[in-house]
Amino acid sequence: MSNSLTFPSQAITGNYPSSVQFLDVNINYTLDQNQITVANAGAINVKIINLLFTSLGSRPFEPDFGLDLDLLFKNIVSNGVTAYKAKNKIYSALKKWMSSYINITPAGVNVIAAPVYTAYFIIINYTIVGSTVPQTLGLRYNQ
Repeated sequence: MSNSLTFPSQAITGNYPSSVQFLDVNINYTLDQNQITVANAGAINVKIINLLFTSLGSRPFEPDFGLDLDLLFKNIVSNGVTAYKAKNKIYSALKKWMSSYINITPAGVNVIAAPVYTAYFIIINYTIVGSTVPQTLGLRYNQ
């Protein structure tokens, strides 16, 4: 079985104030849709997903951008240890690269090992800078 990442359609929606404006490409875009971009919370979620699943060193002028989650999830020490390491790496990367977009605390990042499903669930709770509306991004990483 190959590695895969599930992008739930609700990952690109959210409640947000109209005064906060962010745009990005819709990761769920298909040719039969009209909406090629997403705004605000949807755009922030796309940025977070891009950060999480960009390999370290893959951007020539930003070699520290991204995480090696694929590598971490392939080299499992134990499900609990791997989930803990992933949580810390995700939180550190979000603080470093997304702090101008989101407010997040260590408690806002959860990684849950689900060996029965051979998957990890990543849940990120945050608020957009300038907003008090909580946002949640949930991802499933299949091994």
